Amino acid sequence: MVSGGLLSAFGNTTYNISVASIRQAATPDRLLGRVGSSELFVGYGVLPVGALLGGVLASRIGVGETLLISMLAQLPLLMVLLLASPLPTLRELPPPPDGEGTETGTDGMPIR
Repeated sequence: MVSGGLLSAFGNTTYNISVASIRQAATPDRLLGRVGSSELFVGYGVLPVGALLGGVLASRIGVGETLLISMLAQLPLLMVLLLASPLPTLRELPPPPDGEGTETGTDGMPIR
């Protein structure tokens, strides 16, 4: 279980960094706050549901068995979600939305 937890933590960190980079590149600046807060709202909103389901399952079959089921269920689910998304074929970040990111600073780099 320890190795599963370490693998999960590494995967979650890698996922969060990648998704945040893509979201920031693809979202217009004026909507970044709304998009980010919506993602956090949904992400944190389902945590109590998972805690409730995990608690019910642990009280019926045991904590160790519940953790094992959770660990074994995560990998296939994540693989299905990953393979269904366009991310595996994405080789560069999407261009900035129309009308944004066209100004340049003194160093010639785009200002977003």
